[in-house]
Amino acid sequence: MRPANTTSSSPLAVARQDSNPNPQNVSEAPPREGLRVADTSAMKVARVAPSFTFTFADGSFSKWDVPTWQVNVVESRYRYSMPKYAVQAKHKGILTKNDHQILMTVAVAKALTEHQIRRACKPLTNSTINKRVDMLETWGLIERRKFNGERDPEQQYPGIITLTDTGKDYIRLTMPGTHCMGSSDFLKSPKLPINLIATNEIKLQLIEANALLSWEEHSQLTTFGRVASTASFALPDGPFSLVIERISSMAKIDQYLSQRIPLYSQYAQNQERLMDEDFALLFVVPSDACIQQLIQTYHIHELANTHKEFYPYVWFISHERLFSPLGFQQGILGIGKESIHPVPLSFGNADDFQGGEGE
Repeated sequence: MRPANTTSSSPLAVARQDSNPNPQNVSEAPPREGLRVADTSAMKVARVAPSFTFTFADGSFSKWDVPTWQVNVVESRYRYSMPKYAVQAKHKGILTKNDHQILMTVAVAKALTEHQIRRACKPLTNSTINKRVDMLETWGLIERRKFNGERDPEQQYPGIITLTDTGKDYIRLTMPGTHCMGSSDFLKSPKLPINLIATNEIKLQLIEANALLSWEEHSQLTTFGRVASTASFALPDGPFSLVIERISSMAKIDQYLSQRIPLYSQYAQNQERLMDEDFALLFVVPSDACIQQLIQTYHIHELANTHKEFYPYVWFISHERLFSPLGFQQGILGIGKESIHPVPLSFGNADDFQGGEGE
């Protein structure tokens, strides 16, 4: 089911900014006779990467997006050396049904903060979750990652929970077909666990609002180290979908977006749709201040205007809004005709739609 056509009063009525293409015709001069000069047509001029403002309005950084941060694994003193031992423990009752639920939650999310895992594993109590997480860490099925680097003394920095390689193999043996990541995967992309926190927060808020219908990785856009997701959630008049991309200050933004935005245009020119139904292209960014900078630098407004049929809605949400009382429901900003403006959402009930799922 597709959402009904929106009007100016609808929460999905996003105006689009007109584009002003300014193509320049460049003609090559004929080759000179006599003295030959070096051909500079193939020479590349170093591009100066633009700078962006990643701080919040009060000058602080997002807890989950500081350019200088690294994460280190907190080593457990004991680990199962082979996944088969963990499987044996499950069959003997050492690993309980609650343990399996926690492991599956971490496997699907790939990385969760300690606060998020307590929300995601409801209706288990916080004390039960804390106790079982500690035991699973001791057994070597999950591991905690702690921040290393500059810290705000007034902020708390909870650990990030991920699977170990043994935990990954346990999931693959007990739940075949589940795509998950373990220690070796994160060694190749050490900042990925931090980058997953914001998108998992969107997912959790949709679950807690009983609005989430589905959540998957977008196979066409996801590459190792970068996870793009698709989501479907309930609005009062029907389901609506998202394609979610994460823009992190800890990554090489210029290298990424200078390739990514043209790729979106190329998909449209090739008549390739990222989803069959209408959707919003949602960029998750560190702060409000960088949104306008990103739009102007990479001409994102032209993407929405030139390819309206393929990208009818282009939205942004910052950590500044997502992790505040505004949250996902009230924190979205959309590209309008001449500016960006809030796009408040009214959630529907996932139970009202056939096939609705909460996770």
